[in-house]
Amino acid sequence: MPYRFESFWPRRWPRSGRSRVFPRQRILPGKGPARGPGMRARRGTLLRERAARLSADGPTASGADSPGIRLRGHHLLCLLSFSGDGYSPEFVERFRSLADSYREPGLVVRVLASPDDACAACPHLDAGGCASPMDGPEADVAALDAAVLDALGIAPGPHLAHDLHRLVAALSEGTLHRLCRACSWYGRTDCQRTVREAAARLTVPRTG
Repeated sequence: MPYRFESFWPRRWPRSGRSRVFPRQRILPGKGPARGPGMRARRGTLLRERAARLSADGPTASGADSPGIRLRGHHLLCLLSFSGDGYSPEFVERFRSLADSYREPGLVVRVLASPDDACAACPHLDAGGCASPMDGPEADVAALDAAVLDALGIAPGPHLAHDLHRLVAALSEGTLHRLCRACSWYGRTDCQRTVREAAARLTVPRTG
């Protein structure tokens, strides 16, 4: 049976008293494909509208007390498979803190294609960006960021963490392998499975 999608306004975010809400979608009988390019375009439009609203209203538009965090494209994946390894103790501590924050669905994440809050604690960061002997130079890392954003169908700018989790969970293992295979950390944490499973768990509505 064909389906159509209708936007509706939830009363509030799960387990939150925030008053700012954004339209979600539900499936109803009717005309129109449930999947395919049309649905992807519609989803992209909704995310761009939401990002524009967040940008216009400021970094605390989600109702969060903090201004959110800044993450470059490939770190949207890495934080979901973080296992405690890193370039230095300071970097590990920063990455762990960001990984915990990133799991909050209402967090505003300002997505970048350049050094971010995690990079600020990396010993391989210099004036030109990433200088890691394993993953640099910056041009290569920025190209990876751009590839991740293209796979997710988003542009740099503010996004809600919950939206990012849903997009990451929808990536296929083949796409993740293509994006991550050149990374020096790839394979140490079974990234293809870990990233998708972590993102899927975070998209399950909270109860209680």
